Amino acid sequence: MKIPLMEWWERHYSKPVTANTLRKYAREGRFSPEPEIVAGCYMVDENATLKETRSRSRLEMLKKAAAMKSSSTGIDISDLDPAVLEITGHVA
Repeated sequence: MKIPLMEWWERHYSKPVTANTLRKYAREGRFSPEPEIVAGCYMVDENATLKETRSRSRLEMLKKAAAMKSSSTGIDISDLDPAVLEITGHVA
């Protein structure tokens, strides 16, 4: 059964959140399965899950590392995660 985002949140979490935040999560594809828009409102499966955002931040780190690797500006890469350096071809 599909329910409104706010109702879904209240069933699964006790921490308050705004409707804007939930709509942002829906637009970012953070619900699995993804919600549908019905009459202008997001409706989500009552058993949906909220995906972690860690992979997104890892992607941003990889993009940053790739940009550093391709630039010849001499940027210090010592603060990057060793896994990122390995992936981009730098030796830690």
